[in-house]
Amino acid sequence: MCHRPSEVCFAISFYRRVVKQDFSPGDKVRCVLATPIQGHDAEMAKFVRYYTGEVVTRLNDVTYIVQVDRGKRKIFHVDKLKPIA
Repeated sequence: MCHRPSEVCFAISFYRRVVKQDFSPGDKVRCVLATPIQGHDAEMAKFVRYYTGEVVTRLNDVTYIVQVDRGKRKIFHVDKLKPIA
């Protein structure tokens, strides 16, 4: 049982479930970005966009900067990335 604030307990349990993957700069990845409908909560994400891109840098253990289509750079969590073979 966790005796910390609920946000901390949620974060700890979330990061335990995340599959550890390592990407190097230059790796091709597929990214998933769920966007909420305007005026609704983030949990009500209805529109899912798929990007293909290339890993630019690693910010920390679970966060990467990816250069997606049309040259834009976006930050993605590792659980939203899949390697492209």
